[in-house]
Amino acid sequence: MQSWRRYTILGLVAFLVGVAIWASMSWTDTINYDVPKGQAAPAPVKVDCGHLFGSRPSTATRVVPANTNYKLSHTPCDGRTSRQVLAIGDGVLGVVALIVLVTRFPARRPEVPATS
Repeated sequence: MQSWRRYTILGLVAFLVGVAIWASMSWTDTINYDVPKGQAAPAPVKVDCGHLFGSRPSTATRVVPANTNYKLSHTPCDGRTSRQVLAIGDGVLGVVALIVLVTRFPARRPEVPATS
């Protein structure tokens, strides 16, 4: 096997392992308040969103903001779908690249008979 192909395959495997680890980690979402200009903003709210492909956390585990005078800047954990699409897309592209690298290029060049 050519050394460039071996290193590329090892790099792709490391990338796929990184994607799998990233997708399996739980994540939190930090949400700021929409505050009019000139007013002091309260501390942002952190929400535990759970694992990317796991179930969503129950509403009991979410932090309810103490200050309800201001609206939250976005819905808690609304980036879940985007993260899922990114993880699935990265995984599919990595597997396709691995398949191409393993099957597309021959391990050895075909021998050409010498002509005299």
